[in-house]
Amino acid sequence: MKSRFLNSALPGFAMLVISIAPALAQRLDKRTVVTFSAPVRIANTTLDAGQHVFKILDTAVQRDVVQVFNADESKLEATVLANQTSRNWAEDTPQFAFYEAAEGSTPALSTWFGAGDTIGLKFSIPKRPMGAPTDFTRHISAAAKRSLSAGQSGQ
Repeated sequence: MKSRFLNSALPGFAMLVISIAPALAQRLDKRTVVTFSAPVRIANTTLDAGQHVFKILDTAVQRDVVQVFNADESKLEATVLANQTSRNWAEDTPQFAFYEAAEGSTPALSTWFGAGDTIGLKFSIPKRPMGAPTDFTRHISAAAKRSLSAGQSGQ
């Protein structure tokens, strides 16, 4: 009797698992399609205006690595490490928020909450404008200029 129950129940259970797996995978990677009307920064990458696909990288250990793809997901545009953040309410649709930006500058993405989520991801904002030299590159440039001018004056 027990064997007959397992033989009849097991195939039904397997079909249930197979049919749930794709839906569960879509929910776990939080795949979100978004269209930006203007360029947007995320960490150190500027995304062009248009449609992009956001996904959480599928790892068993870490759930805070975000991948951003172009509209047809044929090109990976950015991989960003984010920090988890929370709020006290959930929305029916995915929510994106931006850091305050100076007029004329490219807005930077601050947070992303998936549909129905109270736990989301917070993105860091670059500490300097994109393309601005860092202290290290300024130091190297100054040293190179001194070296060049010393070499030229010794001729």
